[in-house]
Amino acid sequence: MAIVGQPLIEPEEGWQRIDNTHPLIFYSGTWTTTENAEHYMGTRHLSNQAAKRVDFSFTGSRIRLIVGTSSNRTQASVISVDGKEYTFSTRFTASSGILARYLAVEITDLDFAKHRVFIYDTSTSYLDIDAIDIDDTGYFFEGAPQLLTPDEGWVRYDATDYTARRGAWTLLNATAVRPFTGGSVHYTAANKNYLVFKFVGSKFRLIAEFNSTYDSNVEIRIDGDSVENFSINYGKSYQSYSLAYEKRGLDFTEHTVMIIKTSGAHMLIDSIDLEEAGTMLPMPTQVIGDVLKTPQEGWQRLDSSHPYLFYDGIGWSTNSNASYYNGSRRVSANNNLTDALRFVFKGTSLRLLTTYYLTYSNSLQITIDGKTEVFSQSFNTAYTVIAYEKLDLADTEHVVEVKRVINGTTNPDFTIEAIDINDGGYIKSIQGSQLVNPDEGWRRYDDTDPALTYVGTWLTSSVTIDTKYGGTFRYATAIASTVSFTFYGTKLRIISYREASATTTDALIMVDGQEYHYSNVGNVTGFINVFELVGLSLGEHTVTLRTNIAGKQVNIDAIDIDEMGYMVSSVSYPQTGGSLKSTVAEMKVGDFIRCGYRATGANTAGTFYRLGSEDIETELPILPSNVPYGFFYFVKVDEGILVADRPIQYGVTWLTLNAAKLVHGTLLKANDNPEMVSNTNPYGKASASSVYSATYDAYFAFNGKDEAYGWITASGVKAAWLEYEFHKPTLIQKYSLRAPANYPTIMPRNWTFEAWDGTSWVVLDTDSYTGWHTLEEREFVFPNMTKYKRYRINILTNDGHANYTGINELRLYKDPVRATVRLFNGGRCFVDADGYPTNANTGNGIYPTDNEWDKHLGKGEFVNPSTSNGEDVWRFSSVDAEWAQDSVQPGFTSLGTGFDASGNGRTVRGMGGYKDSYWSIAGTYLSPSKIGYRPIVEYYHD
Repeated sequence: MAIVGQPLIEPEEGWQRIDNTHPLIFYSGTWTTTENAEHYMGTRHLSNQAAKRVDFSFTGSRIRLIVGTSSNRTQASVISVDGKEYTFSTRFTASSGILARYLAVEITDLDFAKHRVFIYDTSTSYLDIDAIDIDDTGYFFEGAPQLLTPDEGWVRYDATDYTARRGAWTLLNATAVRPFTGGSVHYTAANKNYLVFKFVGSKFRLIAEFNSTYDSNVEIRIDGDSVENFSINYGKSYQSYSLAYEKRGLDFTEHTVMIIKTSGAHMLIDSIDLEEAGTMLPMPTQVIGDVLKTPQEGWQRLDSSHPYLFYDGIGWSTNSNASYYNGSRRVSANNNLTDALRFVFKGTSLRLLTTYYLTYSNSLQITIDGKTEVFSQSFNTAYTVIAYEKLDLADTEHVVEVKRVINGTTNPDFTIEAIDINDGGYIKSIQGSQLVNPDEGWRRYDDTDPALTYVGTWLTSSVTIDTKYGGTFRYATAIASTVSFTFYGTKLRIISYREASATTTDALIMVDGQEYHYSNVGNVTGFINVFELVGLSLGEHTVTLRTNIAGKQVNIDAIDIDEMGYMVSSVSYPQTGGSLKSTVAEMKVGDFIRCGYRATGANTAGTFYRLGSEDIETELPILPSNVPYGFFYFVKVDEGILVADRPIQYGVTWLTLNAAKLVHGTLLKANDNPEMVSNTNPYGKASASSVYSATYDAYFAFNGKDEAYGWITASGVKAAWLEYEFHKPTLIQKYSLRAPANYPTIMPRNWTFEAWDGTSWVVLDTDSYTGWHTLEEREFVFPNMTKYKRYRINILTNDGHANYTGINELRLYKDPVRATVRLFNGGRCFVDADGYPTNANTGNGIYPTDNEWDKHLGKGEFVNPSTSNGEDVWRFSSVDAEWAQDSVQPGFTSLGTGFDASGNGRTVRGMGGYKDSYWSIAGTYLSPSKIGYRPIVEYYHD
């Protein structure tokens, strides 16, 4: 007895064998005929084309398929008998050698009648057709039977009425010898022209005129499933109403069918037969293959450059051309089959907009929520074409992957111009996508954040600033080089710079001892979410990161965690007996308030930020840095006076501090909006109603620098608005405006300050000012107890400039306090018993005796000589001494031992914290002793 998967050298009794070369067997696709003595009659037909098909008809009650087998033969081919499909394999050996005459298919329960058979396979494995066995009383008959009328239970529809045709098609009217359904038919002569129709049902038939010059390899795609082929040739001479194709066993639902011409002189479809319960659907105005330059009503478009589209693989690049949507597209280089586009979106409808070109890939696949469909970009040249659409998804989040299965013959051969989704839907960031700013519900920490501990050799990047958060990223190539941190929260993202060759394919990250791996490799792009971990228990989590391949770079640009989470670091509150407050107004003597301070280099005056921050932040170390970055505490020591709880910086000269106006006093600019280096970097978003050019973009009013102009409008625009959007709702009760170095008349004269409540702009302050001077800065306070994300200044008139309106700097503050920051006055020399200055320490203190150092630190509320010198509050011992604002008393000499008559000597105090300690030193002094900088704030409220 014959067994499937075993040899069947000759037909059994009661069977006859038909060789693969029989003239009534029709092969579609690319096949080769080879001679081999082991095969039946010494021949076989062989194909590894993705769209290969065999077509024949016979009379009988049973059929067997005889094949050649090897280790590279097909495993999921399909045979359709009268529309009923069976899946079979032709791989019955692990050997690469060819074995002939194996039984692959046996069907023995047919009625003794005429049967139509199709065999097809969509893989690139080899299908080896050797012979076909049927009943010994059966016979092959000429395929392509005519169906002058639909069979019982079927209904015929004119293809002219229900198909959308793309490309050039010609109308041909029926004649007496060439009848057509409905009296006419459309045909096309150009390869890659196609038609599309939609229907509801579980089966259909295609009826066509057959002719010896027509397409013998018509391509058909059903619902994006695998490609099949059929013929309308069969050597006939204008045979009308011929059954060209039949499909059964579909789900009874809506289906989309695409039929494409690939060969021969012409291709045409006369009519479509459906089951009686089925129905043809009217064609929409836009179908697959149509050019769609703008999204239809009810749709929204995402450009190919959208940061949440993850182009995975090293073959991706960007092309620019005015023909592409928004002038650019993403392309994947030929032969990079691992390249893929991945994204997640919420919605019910999806379209891929691509470029068509004849030699692009004919076999791409899209997988949505695990279900895979295929589509093609190999058509006549067109731009911004609907290459794929899905219209009936559940209104939920969907995971999408798009990649090529078979390469085209040109480079590139896989393109993406845009993606359309339904209005109301959205695209979501995923691991691998670009995150220029943290998502809603997340907060970002820069690679320079003091909570990060770097061990080993880490370098700072030199690539352009626009590709890195905060202007820098760190990288290391040694396995021994690690970066570690601890955070409180439930989720984590690592933001990195991605590169194609220098970066590692194996970055090792340990989270609470659990090992994870990810890759830093990809097309050169910044702000990439290379690693994401969510669903952690709420609490502290310890993270360590390094490369796992010596010599290959791992880098870290930023870290995103929960918006309400924080980086864990040691907290060192000043031991005043008071408590932490978030506004100056609520402070009593002994209370303290957070403030940030950051310097970008040694001997550089830093900037203050976010006075009263309620976020748990990384503190400046008690032993200060010469490049500090972090938070400290201002302690209230008296009404109107705040003092830093520690020296916040060393290695900065008195003259450097004086040049920044930090010695004798300047506005405390501890604003809550960050110093922006682009409209979206480091976080939040700057925007304006009008911009003169990129050199004067909105973010120049938020970059913390004095510019010639800052932000300015286009010429002739004098009424305008300037906005900053925080990454989360933030309370603002004060703002300041600073005039530019040139043309202060561009500044506002009349304006409103507003916040967006989600529906409309709420006016928080209406104000005016005229007579702006160069670099003048003014503060404006208003009552507000509501946190908003978006704030703007809406300028009605400027201060007189004829052409432009602009602002050098706009700063936003949570705390409405008006404050200046400066150094202590610490005295100018010693004092004698009579209260006069002297160059000798007489034990009577420092001259003048009412200096602020002695009042607040040498003595003061928190210094009890019998129990404490104030170290647990003021941290004197962290430096050798601290700068005061004073120069030495004229006439005192001996620089280096106490006093200096040259005018260069500056007072330093706090040596060991003793109130009688006094020294002076040159204002240019940097080292070796550590001279600290401790700021004092004077404040008042309106």
